[in-house]
Amino acid sequence: MIRTLTMKLGSYREIIQEEFNFRVQSNSSYSLRAFARDLKIYPSQLSDILKSKSGLSGKKAYEIALQMGMCLEDSLYFKALVEMEHGRNSVIVNQAKKFLESKDYAENFIRHSDDQFKIISEWYHFAILSVMELDRYDGTIKFIQKELGLEVKQVKQAMLRLCNLNYVEMIEQRFVVKEVMLATTNEVPSKALKFFHRQHLQKSMSAIDEISVELRDITSMTMAIDVEKINDAKNMIKKFRRELCRFMEGGKKNSVYNLNIQLVPLSEKKGNQ
Repeated sequence: MIRTLTMKLGSYREIIQEEFNFRVQSNSSYSLRAFARDLKIYPSQLSDILKSKSGLSGKKAYEIALQMGMCLEDSLYFKALVEMEHGRNSVIVNQAKKFLESKDYAENFIRHSDDQFKIISEWYHFAILSVMELDRYDGTIKFIQKELGLEVKQVKQAMLRLCNLNYVEMIEQRFVVKEVMLATTNEVPSKALKFFHRQHLQKSMSAIDEISVELRDITSMTMAIDVEKINDAKNMIKKFRRELCRFMEGGKKNSVYNLNIQLVPLSEKKGNQ
């Protein structure tokens, strides 16, 4: 069963607000005025945008997305959200809507909100779901706690969240995972999603020193590439992930693993020059 994360097509204002909240968490003295300065807009304009009193042009939306640190594809997504709401004419609005509903974005969505995912963005929630599929799982909190090295309190709280989100249910005094397929797209800007991925990357780094090479595979390849093939490469990686998942889950289930694949640019100037 493939379990990743869930997202929805949210409003661009929610994305801006989420970015501001994230910066405040990192720096409690960070203000809306400072945020407006960093986005290169007036504080009054930012305030009006967040209060739905004014909007943005597509061009300005793209500039703001870049100021928020979004990659190219995330910036285009953000721009499309703005144009779907504030497009000057029906052609722009329909193009934006078509982009947001395109196969590349829509095929991976299950309509849960990002706020729901934030509740379970700690790595162990999805690890718990996988532990519950182990052949030797006995249906108890204690088993999960020992398998993942967590505190009993952590597991109990996580189980309550998973039950509230309808991922887990109690059957005959035994916690069982429901047969759900959760998926997301990594093209959608989400602080919760980024937080989740950082946790797993940190665990992979720890595994270099803590896990025997017989029980892990961490390799690297550096190459000179044509960036126009990136989308094809991402589709190949997606296909590989799913095929590997089907293969690995097709036999005995005696341990929980996490797969991370990184394809990242090392060149400071991206793309064709």
